[in-house]
Amino acid sequence: MTDQAERKLMRNLSGHTYTLTEGDGTEYVFADFDSSWPLIRRGTLLQQTSSSGVLTELTPWLATDSPPDSSWVNLPRYVQTTYLAVAGQSQVVERMEYTYDSDRIASATLKRGATENSLSALRTVTYSYSDGDLQYVTIRDGDENADIRETQYYRWYTNNTSGGYDNGLKMWLGGDAYQRALSYFGTASAVAAASNTNLRPFADNYFEYESSGDHRVTKEIAQGAGCSCTGNGGQGEYTFSYGTESTNTGRNAWRYNTTETLPDGTSSTPDDNNQNIVYTNEYGSVVLKVEVDRNGTTSTSDDQQYFTHYEYDALGQVTKVAHPSALTTSATGNTLILNDTNASRSVYLRADAGLVDINEYYDDTQSTADQLPEGDLRSAGGSTSSKQKIEEYTYTDGGVSGDGIHYLDTVKRYESVNVTRDTHYTYDWYQSGGNDTTRMLSRAVQLPVVTTGQNGPGGTTGATSTEYYDIRGNVVWTVDAAGFINYYKRDPATGAVKTEVIDVEPSSITNPAVDPPVRDTNLPDEKSITTNLEVDKFGRVTKRQDSNGHVSYTVYDDTIADGDPIEARAYTGWDSSTHQPSGPVIVWRHNPGLQYSENLTYTYSAGGGLPVDDWGVPTGAESLISSDTHLQSLTRKYTNASGQILNTDRYFNLSGLTYSTGTLGSSGSNFYRTSFWYDHHGNLERVEKPTGTITRTLHDGLGRPTQVWTGTDDTPNSGYWSTSNLSGTNLGKITDYTYDADGNLTDIVQHVSYVTTPTGTASDDRHTKIYLDWRGRVVATKEGVLVTTSNETNSGVHRPIIYVTYNNLDEVTAEEQFDGDGVSISSSNGVPQAPSSGRVAKATTEYDSNGRVFAAHQFSVSSSGTVSSTSLTTSYWYDGRGNLIKTGQPGGMTHKYGYDGAGRQTVAYVTDGRYDTAYANVDDVIGDVVLMQTETTYDDAGNVIFVVTRERLPDNTE
Repeated sequence: MTDQAERKLMRNLSGHTYTLTEGDGTEYVFADFDSSWPLIRRGTLLQQTSSSGVLTELTPWLATDSPPDSSWVNLPRYVQTTYLAVAGQSQVVERMEYTYDSDRIASATLKRGATENSLSALRTVTYSYSDGDLQYVTIRDGDENADIRETQYYRWYTNNTSGGYDNGLKMWLGGDAYQRALSYFGTASAVAAASNTNLRPFADNYFEYESSGDHRVTKEIAQGAGCSCTGNGGQGEYTFSYGTESTNTGRNAWRYNTTETLPDGTSSTPDDNNQNIVYTNEYGSVVLKVEVDRNGTTSTSDDQQYFTHYEYDALGQVTKVAHPSALTTSATGNTLILNDTNASRSVYLRADAGLVDINEYYDDTQSTADQLPEGDLRSAGGSTSSKQKIEEYTYTDGGVSGDGIHYLDTVKRYESVNVTRDTHYTYDWYQSGGNDTTRMLSRAVQLPVVTTGQNGPGGTTGATSTEYYDIRGNVVWTVDAAGFINYYKRDPATGAVKTEVIDVEPSSITNPAVDPPVRDTNLPDEKSITTNLEVDKFGRVTKRQDSNGHVSYTVYDDTIADGDPIEARAYTGWDSSTHQPSGPVIVWRHNPGLQYSENLTYTYSAGGGLPVDDWGVPTGAESLISSDTHLQSLTRKYTNASGQILNTDRYFNLSGLTYSTGTLGSSGSNFYRTSFWYDHHGNLERVEKPTGTITRTLHDGLGRPTQVWTGTDDTPNSGYWSTSNLSGTNLGKITDYTYDADGNLTDIVQHVSYVTTPTGTASDDRHTKIYLDWRGRVVATKEGVLVTTSNETNSGVHRPIIYVTYNNLDEVTAEEQFDGDGVSISSSNGVPQAPSSGRVAKATTEYDSNGRVFAAHQFSVSSSGTVSSTSLTTSYWYDGRGNLIKTGQPGGMTHKYGYDGAGRQTVAYVTDGRYDTAYANVDDVIGDVVLMQTETTYDDAGNVIFVVTRERLPDNTE
């Protein structure tokens, strides 16, 4: 289904409304501008009806409702959504109710129930203000008196002071950030009273603005975007500047630009900071993105710029995306696409190189659909540009012909210019009054036909699978290509799966939401692997029961009352008689106030078992510090005030330890600690393992790794470690990464002698060169490259070149190996060329129309590099579901595999495959000599319970 189908707007004169019908059948009803509507309600949304019939109504406060404040009149009172009852699912009503503080929202409460008169609160958000500005957002699990789940804090500028303007947002602390601040300052009032300087290290975001005009952001300090070093705390500083070219108009001309200067830890000298620059047209669509790596210098001469350009049609649809390899600052022979005289920046589209993605759209003169994309890929290789089509789409009408709603009919994927893989889609629709509606009942996907020449069944119809949807759009039934059926029952309130039956006989299901498909009577007996689930009000699984009757529970604690962490406890294999799980209790806890999260397991030895409710369900109320709680495992991750992970402690010795939120035991005796450190861009730079091994990874301005250093001591005699301050340290550089002007990794250098000294011998370096084609695909790699190619010969070192060939869908069709000593790789028309001699190995791969390998050929290569005309071929066969059912090895045995209706392998054979004269014989062993047979048996819950292997006796001649 597309998002560009026709929209229709109709006016109801008598009802004084407009109805807008979207392409997917969703209807919106708006008040018109007639004087019968209150001024505040004219033109506002009244209700929405989705294509599946879900009704959402917006109801305002009216004077007749006696609102507490007269200013509430005509403000939204509630938004109510009704999910109508369908087969197997009851009606559900959801309502978002609002209260106000004068004309500001004071609270929003989500309620749910079977009817309007049986609603209960699921979650409430309250809003508190200070001097008219939002100060606190408090989220509760229930009504306004329920426990707090999260608190957010906002601070604003109160006048037009330096850096801000009256009522401009100064800083914001999300739920975790506020808990960290609350833990540090002690009380909510202390947080509110804290100075900006003291509070800012805890803020998720801090902002400064232009002093006049549009008050656009000029500075942002963000958590997790900077160095974890002392005094920084993981915060990174971004600055923003803006430009305008007021005379530029149209979709493909830039009108505005924004320059984002990235953090580097030296905010006082931003001239050497990396930048992101975005140019947009007058409609706000991005025309050009520029990533600038300043290389740590103030000079622009060594800048590396990476461009991405977007082109649009008259409707604002993207028609071309030019990648960095297709763009340049050189004017010679190229086409100018953007000029910024203020920044002295001119960008050109290369005439004969680079990757450009092209989307083509149907226009309103083409009957298949209006403005629907085809999707071409354009190659700029060679002296003239050429297109290489990747995919093409055709469409069909939906349930109501001529309504402007279209759905995919066929997707063609081009393996080559003349070979396509066609996937077809067909649909059925719910009916009303004997006519199809826009509500989809089922969708069938027919894969491309796999020919007999591709080890497939051939014919004219590909493998087909079908999904059936309830009136709300949830999948209820699936039918795979072999005819096996799965069933899903949904929770009417959340849409979560409550019952799953794999390989089901549909007639065994009572009152399904959708009439069931018919199961083929020729199929083996159904397995009916059933999983029953219970979910909470948010759709999370709280109980799971498998076909064996094994029950597992999960208990969630989402509130932060009294500084408690947010947690989930899992009780697997629950024994209702002993009130114990079959293994330890599994716990995940997140404690932002104490700046750590943890995973732990424990057993519980109290008489009577774990605490349960009146129905015998675990409550999660057992105390972790109880003497009955015995820790079995524990892993903790500690963070700084910005949420960056600083340490991970993995416990190996819990003997004698009792749980507490403080550090348990000591490093080396009870746990192994891994420490982390982040650079000025927020990239992970330093990792210290429990063994003391230190690894430092340096990054460039785009966040790509450029160097790796390792050792056990990175503390210099003075100052901080850097590549130019190594005195007193023993770190050695072991790897360098180099990128080309298009941003592709092209060289990996391993410094062999740098393991013991940071200034080793370059002649010992091991280079791996990587060569890419104009589409960014790795075509050739060469290992052991020397700076001077002529020095490679007669050195006694073998430098293999691996050369691969792709089809149009990026699948590797051939791989060759060459003796690379003294051999250079050159490119022609944007494609690296294979060496003309020195071939030592070759293998090719063939793919069927579903993109699966059906034949792998290994060729012999003579000492002179001549490839044999024949090959050793390994063949593969698949069933309609995509399962591998047979492999045939050259000069070896045939392997066959069988599967049940749930897709599990049940048997594997080693045979001679002598009677496989047609595809119909591939999935059986009739007439074959079976040398070995392995059978796997599962219990009702899908667990393997035993495996039997049988081998043919050597004297068996049957």
